[in-house]
Amino acid sequence: MIPAAPANGRRAGKGKFDEERPGGPGAGECRCLPATNSRLRRWMDTTPPVTPDRWSLDSWFTGFGAPDYVDFKEAIARDLAAFTVPDKAEALAQSVADYEALMTRYWHLSSYLGCLSADDANDEAVKADEAWAATLDAECSKMKSALQGALAALSTEAFVQVLASPVLAGAEHTVRRMREDGRLQMTQEFMRNQLRQILCLQ
Repeated sequence: MIPAAPANGRRAGKGKFDEERPGGPGAGECRCLPATNSRLRRWMDTTPPVTPDRWSLDSWFTGFGAPDYVDFKEAIARDLAAFTVPDKAEALAQSVADYEALMTRYWHLSSYLGCLSADDANDEAVKADEAWAATLDAECSKMKSALQGALAALSTEAFVQVLASPVLAGAEHTVRRMREDGRLQMTQEFMRNQLRQILCLQ
């Protein structure tokens, strides 16, 4: 027969952490976290820090719709429209670096809009800018595909020269991955063209 649980929620009888202290209070109490533990007491008496209700986004822009925000949007849209993939391998390294810089700026804008949207999902102005930023993302994807194809088309010697460019210092892994992805795209496109020709002959 299971004995009735005592008022403190433990089963009756002496437990592993019990210690009978005859002649004083506390007999039969669990001493695994004694009230006299100084570290526990300091932790219990510590006042939690006061934090603001909202995080500050000033490190992104001074405000949504502020002049620095508008200038940033105009600049990134202008630079995306002017971006081209060069025909010469000598200029390809700089184009890869420019693309990475543009992506950094895009994610700066996108993360800012994401924070604003998380704060107020019904803000129509923020939603409009998020939709506009999605078009930038599509353009960035096209740029990346073009760069990948250009890197994949290079000879081994030309690609080594691109990697040796100072503007790509520390980015060898990323550039090699872009080249491999470009080769994969070319293979997939070749297979699609072959399939189209087979279907046309049937």
